[in-house]
Amino acid sequence: MAVRSFVDKLQRNAEFKRKVRECEFIAFESEKSEDYSIAGKFWCKAAVKRSRKKDLKNAEKAFKKAVENFERVKGSYAKHDAGVTSRMLGDCYRKAGKFEEAITAYGKAAEYISKAEYPRWRVLYGDALRRKAEVLGHLEIGRFEEAVEAYEKALESFKAAKVSAFATDKIRKKIIALKNYAGVLEKLTPLKKE
Repeated sequence: MAVRSFVDKLQRNAEFKRKVRECEFIAFESEKSEDYSIAGKFWCKAAVKRSRKKDLKNAEKAFKKAVENFERVKGSYAKHDAGVTSRMLGDCYRKAGKFEEAITAYGKAAEYISKAEYPRWRVLYGDALRRKAEVLGHLEIGRFEEAVEAYEKALESFKAAKVSAFATDKIRKKIIALKNYAGVLEKLTPLKKE
């Protein structure tokens, strides 16, 4: 039975590698033929597959290539795709513990999506800002004022997109908690200096 499961594992791993190589090949060929939208989508597919298998280093590279390809395409949908891909790149950085890069990626995602013309995409804009705020508010980063500002922008975006009250209440609570936490830290800082 153990041999069977080992063989199954090898087959699944080989299948995974084949699918990733296939996506990367299609992306590479699409870049050569200057079909950047398709290239971006297939780089993104390859990156998602790699990040699911915890191959974060190669996933980051593929996400970056996807964003580069989407930047070359004109139009609102391309900005949307670049924004969503940048948000996924931020998630990848976050998993790898690269918080500063994650903040930059989430900021770019919000920037791309804000340029998109469809109002329903405000939710994605708010989500990118929310994720940026979560990383900024992380204890290792500790940039609480910026986190509160990003949360407030996300809240405005969610309200404009008419997101449920439950989601907006969660963000309001996070804003209050961060402000309280930042206030406690300010009170403790003079004590440390003495």
